[in-house]
Amino acid sequence: MTCSQTNDNDNKYQICEEIGRGNFGTVTRVYAPATGDFLACKTIDKSSLTDALDRACIDTEPKLMALLSYHPNIVQIHDLVDTDSTLSIYMELVDPSVSIYDRLERRGEDL
Repeated sequence: MTCSQTNDNDNKYQICEEIGRGNFGTVTRVYAPATGDFLACKTIDKSSLTDALDRACIDTEPKLMALLSYHPNIVQIHDLVDTDSTLSIYMELVDPSVSIYDRLERRGEDL
């Protein structure tokens, strides 16, 4: 996989590919050269937020994820970039080919 594009976050991340799209934005696989990690970046287009409830939900999501960061089964946030036009949440990339059961079994945990 080639990750050659860089985004506007001080070149901390290289954009690899889009892995999802929703009503408010996109999720891309990014590479962090400083750590050698691949992450997921959820970028929300603030112009798509049409009402106060949408904006409140978007403001709350990273705060809730940060509050629950101690939990091993919650995706971990690595970085948050908030600009006038977008909100980008850089988080742990979860392999969709591995089931929750398999992940727990590898760690020796029960469902």
